[in-house]
Amino acid sequence: FMLKNPVKSLLMASALFVLSGCAKQEGPRFAEPPVLSPNGNQGAPLVAILNAQTTQPVLLNVDISDGERSWSVPTGEVPATDHEVVLLGFRAAREHAVVASVIAPDGAVVDAATLKFVTPALPDYFPAISVPVSKPEQMEPGVTLFALMRWPDGGDTDEEFGLAVAVDETGEVVWYRRDDPMFEDPHRLANGNLISIVGYNRLEESDMIGNVVAAWHADQHPNAEAVEHVPEGSIAVATETFHHDVQEMPSGNLLTLSTELRVYPEYPASIEDPATTGTANVIGDVIIEFARDGSTVNEWRLLDMLDPLRLGYESLGEIWDIWAYGDVEGGTRDWSHANSVFYDEAADSILVSLRHQEAVISFSRATGELNWILGAHDSWGPRWQPFLLEPVGELQWQYHQHAAEVTPSGTIIIFDNGNFRALPPAQAMTGAEAYSRAVEYLIDAEAKTVEQVWSYGAPGEGAFFSPFISEADRLPVTGNVLITDGGRVEDESGAQTDQIVGGNHWARIVEVTRSEDPEVVFELVVDSSDHEPDIGWAVYRSDRLPSLYANRLP
Repeated sequence: FMLKNPVKSLLMASALFVLSGCAKQEGPRFAEPPVLSPNGNQGAPLVAILNAQTTQPVLLNVDISDGERSWSVPTGEVPATDHEVVLLGFRAAREHAVVASVIAPDGAVVDAATLKFVTPALPDYFPAISVPVSKPEQMEPGVTLFALMRWPDGGDTDEEFGLAVAVDETGEVVWYRRDDPMFEDPHRLANGNLISIVGYNRLEESDMIGNVVAAWHADQHPNAEAVEHVPEGSIAVATETFHHDVQEMPSGNLLTLSTELRVYPEYPASIEDPATTGTANVIGDVIIEFARDGSTVNEWRLLDMLDPLRLGYESLGEIWDIWAYGDVEGGTRDWSHANSVFYDEAADSILVSLRHQEAVISFSRATGELNWILGAHDSWGPRWQPFLLEPVGELQWQYHQHAAEVTPSGTIIIFDNGNFRALPPAQAMTGAEAYSRAVEYLIDAEAKTVEQVWSYGAPGEGAFFSPFISEADRLPVTGNVLITDGGRVEDESGAQTDQIVGGNHWARIVEVTRSEDPEVVFELVVDSSDHEPDIGWAVYRSDRLPSLYANRLP
């Protein structure tokens, strides 16, 4: 099932073959010369397809070299006579030698063909990517996958520009997919494909060739035009939006964030003076679990679970007027602004990061009951006091955070963006003073306690500040932490700011050791300000994949 046909015109790349050593002996061999073709989808040009036929069912070996690097390609585990192999990992603007070998049952190479593949240069629309630090011997093995958000002329994001990129340990591009419109946070599913959020009403699953193979849309989206323009074959899900995050559960179901609108007649109209009230259209986050056929399995509404009158800085913002609810008279209020959802299988619980509530919550998937609330205790009423986690030892709360996840050791890791570092009516920290952190907490759900066990980032020398997006991941092999410091913004003078619209946008991905004094072992910077000053870039999140091939080490 494909939602779009691959583009038939070939890329401006060369695919030649030179047959070497085709033996005339009996036994398995190539029935005819293998064929190496550029990818038919122009959006992913660093991909080639090898087709071969053998006289008997055999396994193939495929080895690739560009003169500097060599690697092997997985070709399957079942002997066959017809072979089609997707080749990944090419760098741009290079000639590659591709050696396809026929392997006899005893493991001997009985026939081989050498082919050549010349990749095109990276297009002009690519940003400048630099790698100030790369220490491969200390890094988590694999490739770094991320999607780029384009910010032209200091205005809003370019919603019609989508670009996902994978780089090796040196920061060199080894795969990319270019498509429209913008898609966010591509990450791997169990079947090896990638899933992404597109706009605020669609999810798309794509393969490594770049083809969209499945899609879902929120068929109750308040903007009728958004529903009318979904791709043919997209599966309808009975909800209003999809936003910020989607996770695949062990069952294969998809867990994501949606929204609802409720009207409150006496809602606070001012952060500074909450006694001033009026009618408000409040957007509440909805967590939805649905099957791949689009049927809803579970749904949890945060306006029922938490206090709809509790406000943080930006809770009265109107961003949903832009994203989905632009036709609502009187505008909307962005009460909680959920930005991540994570299924904790060990506890059968769901974690949600609520940016405007300055909180991460956990609730039971089975009952929908709260387990705990992680964050500053200010303004929570009596009903929620029993769920607040008490700090143990020295601890700093997170503010305006993103991407709360359970680590392999059972702790919680968060990107603490650090906006404001206060709840109203306390004085907010300015954008010039603010700083971000990657922070890890150990939570005792029974005792309702929390301990800060690790962090990276602090005020002063070496401080960094991403006022929006971003992520932190514990990596499984080394235990290092991959940090997407992805939303840097500078004003006209070059000073950091929390004003997301306007200024220069740039991004950083950094890998650090999880030690008392963290060491940077990899740093990648995306910044076009020197050669293309009118274009800014941001990175929503990033992942370190063991390989471009699913479940395969390099």
